[in-house]
Amino acid sequence: MDFNRCKGVLGNGGVPELIAVKGSAWKAGRGLSSMGLKGTLSGDIGQLTELLSLDLSYNNDLGGPITKSIGNLKRITTLIMVACSFSGSIPSEIGDLEDLSYLALNSNNLTGIIPPSFGKLSKLYWFDIADNQLTGPIPVSSGSTPGLDQLLHAKHFHFNKNQLSGTIPESLFSSNMTLIHILFDGNRLTGGIPESLGLVTKLEVL
Repeated sequence: MDFNRCKGVLGNGGVPELIAVKGSAWKAGRGLSSMGLKGTLSGDIGQLTELLSLDLSYNNDLGGPITKSIGNLKRITTLIMVACSFSGSIPSEIGDLEDLSYLALNSNNLTGIIPPSFGKLSKLYWFDIADNQLTGPIPVSSGSTPGLDQLLHAKHFHFNKNQLSGTIPESLFSSNMTLIHILFDGNRLTGGIPESLGLVTKLEVL
């Protein structure tokens, strides 16, 4: 491999020794959890186009917005950014990561809506956005607009501890879903549990 030290890929001066590749040769997963990383996530991370896994969890001083260039990591299957200090809206470009199967953005300071584009993540089985400050409704598909009702392979929906509003959409659930674990508590949702939830036969925890 032709390695190159890429300063600023992660953290403004916080990770001066981070090793990344020149071009797109970095194919292995990268676990950087609990390493005391500081600063922000640079747009340069989008250059690591062969990255399969990225875990930045439990770096409390790593924050700022999640760069839109993360949508360039087309081969990534696992994206874990738990218990950092990321803020701002969730980039809709994450919805373009068609191989993504595990997405955990919980316990940050994220605001704004849940991107409807997440409905395009057809391989997703773990979806956790709990413990943020997300607002607005739970998005479901309508016409050409995607929504979370299309995540038929998802096992876990964790929406809890946000500021989501409106009702839980009746169309969110169907008999084609394989959900086993759903969390809604700690939001501003109104109304009851939709009857369509009864179609999800594998559900164990609500």
